[in-house]
Amino acid sequence: MTIFAARAHAPDEDIAATAAARGGRVTFENVGKAFETPGGQVSALRGINFTVEPGEIFGVIGRSGAGKSTLIRTVNGLEKPTSGRVLVENAAGERADVGSLAIGELARLRRDIGMIFQHFNLLSSKTVERNVGLPLRLAGASRAQTAQRVSELLALVGLADKRDRYPRELSGGQKQRVGIARALARQPAVLLCDEATSALDPETTLSILDLLKDINRRLGLTIILITHEMEAIRHICDKVAVIEQGVIVEIGPVWQVFGDPRQEATRALLKPHADELPDDLAARLTPLPEAGTVPVFAVSYTGAEPGEPALGALFDALGRDARLLHGSLDRIQGRAQGRLLIATPAITPQEAAHALARLSILPPRAEIVGYVAGPL
Repeated sequence: MTIFAARAHAPDEDIAATAAARGGRVTFENVGKAFETPGGQVSALRGINFTVEPGEIFGVIGRSGAGKSTLIRTVNGLEKPTSGRVLVENAAGERADVGSLAIGELARLRRDIGMIFQHFNLLSSKTVERNVGLPLRLAGASRAQTAQRVSELLALVGLADKRDRYPRELSGGQKQRVGIARALARQPAVLLCDEATSALDPETTLSILDLLKDINRRLGLTIILITHEMEAIRHICDKVAVIEQGVIVEIGPVWQVFGDPRQEATRALLKPHADELPDDLAARLTPLPEAGTVPVFAVSYTGAEPGEPALGALFDALGRDARLLHGSLDRIQGRAQGRLLIATPAITPQEAAHALARLSILPPRAEIVGYVAGPL
């Protein structure tokens, strides 16, 4: 049973101020993308409409094949929309329609957009220093400028002592840090992360996510994170969009989408992380009251409730003999979310109905999920 796992983070006003000076707003206007296949045309994206504000960490989540990678690749022109527009705004407030740019214009736009990948894409024959400095050398930076910038970036990602190592000498997490440093070499306003932590173990994933959050706070960088990992979204994102079969089916602040999912696709993604009944309790649960059973109330917090959970009010409604059987309360963006399962011994079905009515006037949602037998 977990009560209040530490996952809180809130947007920082300083990030917004720094981001406004960098640009980095990304707008999708009715974006569609279709591919021609031997079996006919396949729509990968349909009617995509949303905006990522400067300095936001914006997550896009969905199942395999939902269209996540196609969506992110329209931002830097690796994929051209079949319909609609993707607009990227610079520090001067100028908006570029990515899909309409000529090759030279697209190359200039990509200076403002960094990208990191699942499999790092490092040059195995080059040292860490040479990998990070590659974008600068291609841009014509002097040797001294390149050396200074590389030193700054390696310090930023915690690899100052690895500059002369080769990728084969690094761990997966260190390789991804090199990839992040390289993506930041030309001081982009937008960083695209395509399944950037999918090849990493959980501990390393957490360290990379913390690094991205730190970079966002320091630089005011707009980050668009494509992933199928719910924990990555929960840990650092401000907003999230859920994509299913090329369509955005749900979008909003992370606490809202995860705390009160409205669409079946979102609920399916959240289900492996949902607070399900423990097997031993589920085995004892019956749908209708029987002799020797007591009602089990599920009290759900979505994050929309004001203030902190008032547990005293719950027990006032359910009685002082109520027993907490199972549950967890988490925090996302400073809001309490989760579900508590509470049994009420020595209570009649009529009294249970009255207790449910009393709970209905409290902020959390409540329902009777069944009746449990045996000693409590």
